[in-house]
Amino acid sequence: MHRVKKVKLCGNTEGIWKRGVSVSMSAVDSVSDITEVVEMEDVPSQFYVEKHSWDGLRDIIHCSRKYSGMIANKAPHDFQFVQKKEENGPHSHRLYYLGMPYGSRENSLLYSEIPKKIRKEALLVLSWKQMLDHFQGAYSREEELLRERKRLGVFGITSYDYHAKTGLFLFQASNSLFYCQDGGHNGFIVSTTNLPEGLAVTRGGGYLGVGLQQSSPIKPVEVKTQCSGTRMDPKICPGNPDYIAFINSNDLWMANIKNGEERRLTFCHKGLDNVKEDPKSAGIATFVIQEEFDRFTGYWWSPSATEGCVHDIFYPFAQTTDEEFSFIWVNESKTGFSHLYKTTSLLQPRSYHWAGDYQYIEVKDACWYSQYPSEVSYIWVNEATKLVYFQGTRDTPLEHHLYVVSYEAPGDVVRLTKPGFSHSCSVSQNFDMFVSHYSNVSTPPCVHVYKLTGLRGQSPAHGARVLGQHDGSHQGCPADYNPPEIFDFPGKSGFQLYGMVYKPHSLQPARKHPTVLFVYGGPQVQLVNNSFKGMKYLRLNTLASLGYAVVVIDGRGSCQRGLEFEGALKNKLQEKARWEIEDQVEGLQYVAERFNFVDLSRVAIHGWSYGGFLSLMGLIPETQRLQGGHRRRPP
Repeated sequence: MHRVKKVKLCGNTEGIWKRGVSVSMSAVDSVSDITEVVEMEDVPSQFYVEKHSWDGLRDIIHCSRKYSGMIANKAPHDFQFVQKKEENGPHSHRLYYLGMPYGSRENSLLYSEIPKKIRKEALLVLSWKQMLDHFQGAYSREEELLRERKRLGVFGITSYDYHAKTGLFLFQASNSLFYCQDGGHNGFIVSTTNLPEGLAVTRGGGYLGVGLQQSSPIKPVEVKTQCSGTRMDPKICPGNPDYIAFINSNDLWMANIKNGEERRLTFCHKGLDNVKEDPKSAGIATFVIQEEFDRFTGYWWSPSATEGCVHDIFYPFAQTTDEEFSFIWVNESKTGFSHLYKTTSLLQPRSYHWAGDYQYIEVKDACWYSQYPSEVSYIWVNEATKLVYFQGTRDTPLEHHLYVVSYEAPGDVVRLTKPGFSHSCSVSQNFDMFVSHYSNVSTPPCVHVYKLTGLRGQSPAHGARVLGQHDGSHQGCPADYNPPEIFDFPGKSGFQLYGMVYKPHSLQPARKHPTVLFVYGGPQVQLVNNSFKGMKYLRLNTLASLGYAVVVIDGRGSCQRGLEFEGALKNKLQEKARWEIEDQVEGLQYVAERFNFVDLSRVAIHGWSYGGFLSLMGLIPETQRLQGGHRRRPP
């Protein structure tokens, strides 16, 4: 038996949503041209999202953002190891980091002590010690804008500079600059015996006491100034830490924190309010650089000779002769992927050339090319052991891990971090420990400190878990948070494409849900990876909680996939939008076939920044595949 059902048509444009309707016109001849006869058993019933008032939607978004801030503040970040050289002392390292002290609503500078001796069967829970006495103040408009560009959900100290030799910390907060000292020549902060420092938890469930020390917070010193306006981006001089540099009113300044002397170094800005009449600045990264490349500085001190690595992906060796210069670096021009090389340059008067071919560190690993070519993002070089530690995507483009390999005799590459998570790591200066800030789509950010125990092809034998982290649990997540499911499919372009889908929370058998396609596209962005999505993209989970299916696809042009994949759209702005939309449409079709709940007759597209441009391109006749779109901040 046939029944008549009205459906919306889309003119002569072949939208992908039309293919999901089975049409039969033979049973009824008197229906109008805007109706179709369909067999109801062939078309699952549609799920309709409950309508909300503006006030109701505002409340939903408010709750979502509240949970986002709570999750963002759970795990510390910006780590700095400092080795303690007291022979009779109980601790081997002091680990500094930024985090939110208990009972506070602002980020501050904290630290934890790492004992010299930890039983192999124990997992240490380190206590957070407050380094600074509490202080609070107003925030300038410049600071608020910088927080927005950095996508920060916290107030207080958001970054700091550190001078290892003197233990000097310099940071910006409360519309001013401050400094304090701990370690270095002056020794470490004196502690009092008040509260337990931590407990060693044995695998059998017992507890081991490891000390009774509670730090006394210190009051930071404000750097006084005669400058008007907000001082931004402060940095310590590596060669003489008495001097600092900062940006004030779009020009570069230098100051002596001991005697208070200040000097303006550049004179680009005239002090006019009209940007068109006074557009120049010095030492500031432009808005595009900050927004698209996540670089928030525009000046650098010359590094001192004792600092070692002077760049994330470049390590120069000390020059032993006048004719040769050797270094380890990351380069993608030879293989199309960011790989490690040890290179020697022959120096000649008025000219230079590369000595022979590159030495490819991973040459003995056949899987390096055939499975997941790595994108190396950070390196640490230990010249004493001839080892280079690097962070990259060797196992899968969806996860960052820490690896180590010999640069003297390249052989097997050893992964040091746990698979199934994406890690952001920091290695100690003497290469005996590292800290990992990690998560996956189901696990909020956690922090573990690991002891490097040698190259056995396995993870370190034991680690230290920072207090306050919820190891593998959903504590701190919204009650209705459901992690997305990651999938991959072969694209018609020949590339394997990755995506993720948020299933509607009200999912019912044989019901089709309206679908939101969230896009960004373009270079330097990867939306789909195995990291926690409950902060920056919590709104996607909110849409799923309302009953929408949400689909995210990384098409050609996204990062972590190599030069060919990311550069496929270079110099093809007019064509690239069509190609990018084609990748998105292929992904939608794959999701619709694999998951029966996606309604291709009701698909909206939503994007931010370049994603706003791509949303609009998905609606124009040349590339139209979707019915409606929403954009934010198109370029």
